[in-house]
Amino acid sequence: MTINAFVQARMNSRRLPGKVLKPILSRPMLSLLLERLRKCQHIDNIVILTSEEESDDEIADFCRTENVALFRGSLNNVLNRFTSALEKHPCKHVVRITADCPLIDHRIIDQVIQLHLNDKNDYTNNCDTPSFPHGLDTEIIKADVLQSIELQQLKPSDKEHVTLFVRTHNEQFKLGLLKNEIDYSAYRLTVDEQEDLSVVTAVFEALYNKDADFDYLQAIEFLDANPKLKLLNAKYERNEGLKYSLELEQSVST
Repeated sequence: MTINAFVQARMNSRRLPGKVLKPILSRPMLSLLLERLRKCQHIDNIVILTSEEESDDEIADFCRTENVALFRGSLNNVLNRFTSALEKHPCKHVVRITADCPLIDHRIIDQVIQLHLNDKNDYTNNCDTPSFPHGLDTEIIKADVLQSIELQQLKPSDKEHVTLFVRTHNEQFKLGLLKNEIDYSAYRLTVDEQEDLSVVTAVFEALYNKDADFDYLQAIEFLDANPKLKLLNAKYERNEGLKYSLELEQSVST
């Protein structure tokens, strides 16, 4: 049984353009994410999924340098980018990771995968009811379920946000959720804004040279010890990209 990690990446981010290749510790941010992702015990292959747009040629160049598999597809229909990637990189299950989460923790990813397999779910995540820091978001979906979504009546938001249709139609699918015993959802370890980049950079600079495989609890401990840094990006809401898409969709339909 093959499990592929598809890492969704693009350069034309609305809030922080080029963020996925921004330097941290003199390395592209995406390189640090891959280093952490490669430690997963249950992932067989990693593929970077970007668009065919010229703006994403830099990501293609990065993949050649990093010696990581690359697939290029639609910019805005990200669901189709994923299903098309499955044709070239077939597997039984797909782990979806977004490239703006360089502090992703392989331990949590493996827990999500294990829960998914044990419970024979169609889709499993750790973020629908958030209890982990934003930036540790992990999803896994059966490949045939992912392919079946394209046969549904889809809204633009379903095409942009790959698993949205599954998450909002729980009557059709068996869903699973990994919840943490302690709610750390108020912590923000993703990179969507310049302040996020400053926070994540500070975490890497403080922890990486001591232990390159530091976990998310060490990141939380560091932020708790530096409250001004912790507050730097606290004003930003979780899933602002999804909210923006839904609001735009609503405005077009009214």
